[in-house]
Amino acid sequence: MAEVGVDGVPEWLTADPVAPDLSWEKGSLGSVVLALKGGDPEVLKAMAGCYAKRFRKSWRDLRGGLAVFMAPSRAHERRSRNSSGLVEALCAAMGLPVVALASTTLHGRGSGRQGEPDESFYVGEKAAEYQRMERSGVGEDELDAWADGQPADLVVEVEHTHYEAAKRSIYRDAGIRELWEIVTPQAGRETAITNLQGNVGAEPVGVSEVVPGVCADGIKDALDVLREIGGLSQFMLAMGAGEPVASRVLDASGVEMHERAPGKEAQ
Repeated sequence: MAEVGVDGVPEWLTADPVAPDLSWEKGSLGSVVLALKGGDPEVLKAMAGCYAKRFRKSWRDLRGGLAVFMAPSRAHERRSRNSSGLVEALCAAMGLPVVALASTTLHGRGSGRQGEPDESFYVGEKAAEYQRMERSGVGEDELDAWADGQPADLVVEVEHTHYEAAKRSIYRDAGIRELWEIVTPQAGRETAITNLQGNVGAEPVGVSEVVPGVCADGIKDALDVLREIGGLSQFMLAMGAGEPVASRVLDASGVEMHERAPGKEAQ
């Protein structure tokens, strides 16, 4: 807590505080990204709190002197929604339980480190337990208490900015197992899968461990097909109707329909 000075005014306001540097950029999908760096820690914290009320997404590492805020573009939100639908479809095809957590705030160890990913998920055992608790009628407060101690298995980011390393650090600190960075060609980078809990830090991997068998190229190709057929809503309609076009998305990903998850016995 900040020291209180004259007439209840925080000391950092009565002294000569150093304001953080402020910069902004556009991400690879056109989202507006604003960053606060350095400055007096109390000023950074106060300014970050104000900006957080005006931007929908943020990543904060106040101990490291950084706070980043994003106003997502239409293209960002569209790609994010399609990515979430793809993860759920792949898990369903493999018989893996999945719970979509969207942009739930993830907290790192200690104070001042948190972030909202584009999408996040429980996959496998945690998803099954969450679903069991929901079916049993557990209240939201009890679900929240359980979830607070259960980091998401997978987070997805769909837009490249200059702060990806900071995001990865926050997610690793929060205990997230895996990150999918699903970027567009204009980002100048390839889609990547990263094991955030590797022995030597965040480690790029060729194939997902959370959704076994899925590779980075397969994710990109499946999203390209999803966009071609009209997006998530058209894909879901085609799935419900059993139309062949729906299988094109899964075929592109390299995952076979109804493939059993490793270790999962047939029912």
